[in-house]
Amino acid sequence: MYEEYSKQCLPSKEYRELIGSAICIFNSNNAFIIENILRNDESDKYNWHKLIDYPSGELSQPIKETITKISGKKYLLVFPI
Repeated sequence: MYEEYSKQCLPSKEYRELIGSAICIFNSNNAFIIENILRNDESDKYNWHKLIDYPSGELSQPIKETITKISGKKYLLVFPI
């Protein structure tokens, strides 16, 4: 499929909408995890700017040090530890 703004062949509009939705949802969930890290960070070791630059997989250590420390492992289904 070609669009007016590009000469390249693109996937269908519906497929592109699904990918865009998945990216938005992932970003929202990632931000939610970061907010919880910051809320539970008693040492003020982390800040939003530092955490938002981490690849998502590298959030496991801050999660262990903050969220897991308070709630235990039973709530962490997204980031296995």
